[in-house]
Amino acid sequence: MNSPDSSEIIHLKSASDFKTIIYQSTVPVIVDFHADWCGPCKKLGPVIKDKIKSLKVKLVTVDIDDFQDLAEEYEVTGIPHVILFKEGVRVNYFVGYDIMSLDNMIKDISS
Repeated sequence: MNSPDSSEIIHLKSASDFKTIIYQSTVPVIVDFHADWCGPCKKLGPVIKDKIKSLKVKLVTVDIDDFQDLAEEYEVTGIPHVILFKEGVRVNYFVGYDIMSLDNMIKDISS
């Protein structure tokens, strides 16, 4: 079980859970749209997990091959595609293996 001061990682199992997680979360939510066959995704996933481990945040991992409708709804045209939601609102995002953008997203979570 996660402590109250740590991140929570959720591997999306159902599209119906997605909006519930986003809109009902009391902490910021990072969504990592990825695919198993994507090399940059495989590199970025562990970096995200490492950088958020001491933050009050949820990380939702979404495989675009399993959830194509969600990827289309959130305009995922390239992967990795990472979105930050605060109080249900998309406040930041980036596409690709971009550590500088990830660091800026982490700053958004902390502010």
